[in-house]
Amino acid sequence: MENFDQKDEQYTQEILHLAPFGIFKLDLAGNAYFISKTWEDIAGIGAKASFGKGWHSALFAEDIPAVNAAIAAVTEQKPAVAFRYRIKHAHHGVRFCSMELRLIRDDQGAGTYLVGYVQDVTEEHLAHEKLVETENRQRELNTYLASLIASIEDIVLEIDGHKRFRNVWAKDETPLFLPKELLIGKTVAEVFKSAEMLFSSPINDAIRTGETQEIEYKHIDPAIDKWYKAKITVVSNDPNPECQRLALTIQDITNRIKQEQALKQTKALLERTNQILESSQKLSNTGGWEFDVLTGEMFWTKQTKLIFEVADNDTEVINYQDILTLCDPGYDYIFDQHIRRSLERQEPHDFIFRIRDRKWLRSIGSPVVENNKVVKLRGATMDITEQMKATQELLEAKNKAEEAARAKTDFLSVMSHEIRTPLNGIIGISNLLKMNRFQDHQIYVDNLIFSADHLLQLINDILDLTKIDSDNVELVQNEVNLNELLQGITNQFNSLAESKGIDLISFIDPQIPEKIIADAVRLNQILNNLISNALKYTDTGEVTITLQALSCDEQQVAIRFTIKDTGIGIPKEYHETVFDSFKQVQQPASRRHSGTGLGLAITKKLVELHNSRITMESSIGKGTTFSFDITFELPQDDLLVDQSDVRSSVATYANKLGDLRVLLVEDNPINAMVAQKQLVYFGIVPDCAYDGIEALSLLKNNTYHIAFIDLHMPGMDGHALSEFVRKQYPATHIVISTADIMGDIRVKLSKIKTYDILNKPIVLEKLLIFLLKVAEQHNIIHMEATLDE
Repeated sequence: MENFDQKDEQYTQEILHLAPFGIFKLDLAGNAYFISKTWEDIAGIGAKASFGKGWHSALFAEDIPAVNAAIAAVTEQKPAVAFRYRIKHAHHGVRFCSMELRLIRDDQGAGTYLVGYVQDVTEEHLAHEKLVETENRQRELNTYLASLIASIEDIVLEIDGHKRFRNVWAKDETPLFLPKELLIGKTVAEVFKSAEMLFSSPINDAIRTGETQEIEYKHIDPAIDKWYKAKITVVSNDPNPECQRLALTIQDITNRIKQEQALKQTKALLERTNQILESSQKLSNTGGWEFDVLTGEMFWTKQTKLIFEVADNDTEVINYQDILTLCDPGYDYIFDQHIRRSLERQEPHDFIFRIRDRKWLRSIGSPVVENNKVVKLRGATMDITEQMKATQELLEAKNKAEEAARAKTDFLSVMSHEIRTPLNGIIGISNLLKMNRFQDHQIYVDNLIFSADHLLQLINDILDLTKIDSDNVELVQNEVNLNELLQGITNQFNSLAESKGIDLISFIDPQIPEKIIADAVRLNQILNNLISNALKYTDTGEVTITLQALSCDEQQVAIRFTIKDTGIGIPKEYHETVFDSFKQVQQPASRRHSGTGLGLAITKKLVELHNSRITMESSIGKGTTFSFDITFELPQDDLLVDQSDVRSSVATYANKLGDLRVLLVEDNPINAMVAQKQLVYFGIVPDCAYDGIEALSLLKNNTYHIAFIDLHMPGMDGHALSEFVRKQYPATHIVISTADIMGDIRVKLSKIKTYDILNKPIVLEKLLIFLLKVAEQHNIIHMEATLDE
């Protein structure tokens, strides 16, 4: 029976050796005690090497734990376990195997050994891996294609050889001509209809040539402002049209087309602008330029080349040195210095230079700064030759005009001196006669003084107009008692008004402060002219002077002056010319009233000098009204002594100033005699000199408080003598006495620090002002004490 079992086992093993798969037997501990020949071929190791745990040597170390786990699972009553593992074949490398383990039991059901069935599934495994890899790759490609189509704005359509749409990919389907599901299966002709040839022609060309075709077109719906680019590419050019495949991609190029259109419009506009600029540059003789600091090259516009007289077709590069060589000697240095300063200081430049001995140019430019460094200069060059010629001619004309004006001024200065000098004698002697009060001759003296004053007024009018026209009149502001000023003016005209039977009425608004800051001389002149005119042209009725406060505060007062008469009135046709110089209402042939016709012209200019304007209302037979508004500052120091109080009565100071040492320098014997008598009236016995040399001799041997010096004298004139006295005898106060009342005299004297001027004819009140000023400085007389008397 035992022999039979052995034979049976041997027979079984021989059968197992012939099996197409590997078979091995393991005890319950996993030790091999039978290995089939097929297993040997699969594992690459022999049976003896495989017995026990030797078969593990053929396995990958990483797979052994899985094999052991499978053996353990079978021994734990699992019927069978299938798994895969890898073998390191000595000749074939890595092999993939599948194994199935089963537990063999005895008749009692107890496990006795394990049987393993092994197959080499390497080819199957590799094919499966390749399939998996292919599927994964396909999934990746599909994902990529989907992402790609989702990331672009293009539409991709698949077309066959019959021009039928087979597929559509689009992120946004709105640009499609039909919904996607309706588009597929339709032909190009069915979709595009009348526009079929737009697409069919390039599709046929692509099929015929195999080359990609492109077209650009506007949306087939004219109402839609969209542009597209279609590209037809052959994907599969199979002879069978059914199998042919073409890709039609449609790209929205609206933005590009509009940009191109905008660029085209911009280019056209730029071209037109350049043409306008070129025309403007040509008309204005101006050219543009750019200087590259890094390369030294210059870019010139066509007009710049014309200005510099450089040929427009000149191919040579213009550089900085070329410009310097074009400049005239000396102007190359000016040009270079201005450009260098502009570069160094990073600031614009503007200068004039000359080229070719005859052409004047003006360069204006600004630096272009990058990274705090000047890289370029840009600007313009203007041909200003004609302008320079005109300027030169204007300058020459100005010089001639100034020379003529100086000659006129000199003439008026001389005439003023020559005319007023004898007048000074006449008026001075008349006043001396009046002071001596020869009662029998009083009427003659009064008439003489009136005539002389009238002549002086006429001369002053002419000279005042000249000074005003040449802007030589400035307001001299002082504290003025307005009530006394107006009272003094009306007192002058009371006798004239009474002689004509006219009422002269004055009214001052109580709100107007008593004292203001004003130029008393000019305000007096304005009111004198207007009141004089009113009386002159009024035979019956009244002349009214009204001063009305328009506004008043602590700092200033605005006053409206109104002079109204009931005279003959001014015809309407003369209203526009009444303020013109040398104009009078009546015609010369019927002249009834004397005068130069300058009064109103001077008055108008003097009012304007006060930043105001004079207005007039007049009707024939009803009279005339003149009015003007002036704002005056108010005195801020209540302690100031009003000089008008000091000057109110010349007689107050008769024989009271005898302690003053006075030097009188006067070359005209009559004027010297008049001035000497006027000084004697105040108790002063002056030392008299008839020229500058004689005055120097007296100054050397005597000390004087004040010196009255005539301006125009032969030899050493008043200018030279005054300058000498100021330097050598600074304690002596200088007063210039002159019949020259031109404005530039005061300017010339101020240059030698001489500011006090006594105009001829000498008025006692004016003379007294200077005497009192010096007397108080030397404590010879006190104004307050004198006023108290």
